Amino acid sequence: MGAAITLGPQPHTPTLISLWIWLRSRSKLTHQANFTLRRIQTTPMKNTRDDFPKTVREQLAKRVGFICSRPECRTSTSGPNSTEGKATILGEAAHITAAAPGGPRHDKLLSNEQRSSIMNAIWLCSNCATLIDKDANRHPVELLRQWKKEAENAAERNLGKALSHHLPRSALVAIDVHYATIARTQERHEYSLVVNMSCRGSIAPEGTLQIIWPDFLPFRIVGIPERQAITKTTFNDEAYHSISVKTPSLLPDTPHQLLGKQTPIRISYHVDEWIYRDHIRKFSDDKEVLRYRLFLGDHSATEGGLSITALQNF
Repeated sequence: MGAAITLGPQPHTPTLISLWIWLRSRSKLTHQANFTLRRIQTTPMKNTRDDFPKTVREQLAKRVGFICSRPECRTSTSGPNSTEGKATILGEAAHITAAAPGGPRHDKLLSNEQRSSIMNAIWLCSNCATLIDKDANRHPVELLRQWKKEAENAAERNLGKALSHHLPRSALVAIDVHYATIARTQERHEYSLVVNMSCRGSIAPEGTLQIIWPDFLPFRIVGIPERQAITKTTFNDEAYHSISVKTPSLLPDTPHQLLGKQTPIRISYHVDEWIYRDHIRKFSDDKEVLRYRLFLGDHSATEGGLSITALQNF
C-alpha cells in the first residue's frame, strides 16, 4: 500500500487563523507605542523656573522709568522701533534671587510665588543683567535690593522733571569751591580746599575733576599717592601743578562733599610771610590763580576759577 496522505495542518506550520491572531497582536502593540509616543510629544515639559509674568515685568520697568537700576549705568532701555506701533526694549526683569535651583543667589526658602513676584525683581539693561549673574559674588542680594530702592526713589523724585540726558552737560552738576581755615598764626595760615558738588538733573554720571594751581602754593595731597596724582606744567612762564580726582555718580537733592577737612581725599596748603610778599602781592585781586574743570565722560561739563583773594586771607 502507498503512504498515507495527511490533509490537516503540518506541525509548526501556522494556520490562517493563527497568522491573523499574530498580525493583530503586532498591530495593537504598534498602535499602543504610537499612542504613547504622541502623548510624550504633546505633553508639555514641566517648567522648573519661576519666571516673572508679563504684568510684573511691565510694572517693574515703569517703576524706574525704563532706566537701568545699576547706579553706574542708568541707561535708557526703551525707544521707538522702525516698525510703526512697536518699541525696542533693551532691558529685562532680572531675578534678585535665582529663578531655579543652581542659579545665582538662589534662595531655597522662597516659595514659587515669592520667587516670581515683583519683590524679587530688578529692572536692568541687558548688559547689566548679564553682569550680575556672571559675577554673583560681587553682586549679592543686599546690593541689588539697594540698587532697586535707589532707582525707584530717583524715578519718584524725577516725575515731571527733565532727565539728565536731555540737559546740556554744563547744567548737570553745580560745583562750589572755596577754602576752610585749619590753623592760623601771625606768621602762617593753614588752609584746606573745599569742593562741594550737587546734581541739577536727574542723575549725574561719574566723572573727573581736574584742579590746577600755581607752583608757589605748596599743596599737600592726602588720600592719593602724589607721584600718581600730581602733574606739572608751564603757562605764561609760570609753573603750575594739576591733580585729577574721580567724582562719583550723583543723585538729585543729595549734595556731595568731594574735598574738605575730613574727606578721604584732602588738599591742604599754607600761606606765610615769604609766599605773601614774593608772590601773592604781585597778583591783582580778581586774577584767577586756581582753575578747576569737571569732565563727565570725555567732555568738559563745567569749569571755573578762584582769585588769590578767594584762596586765603593772610
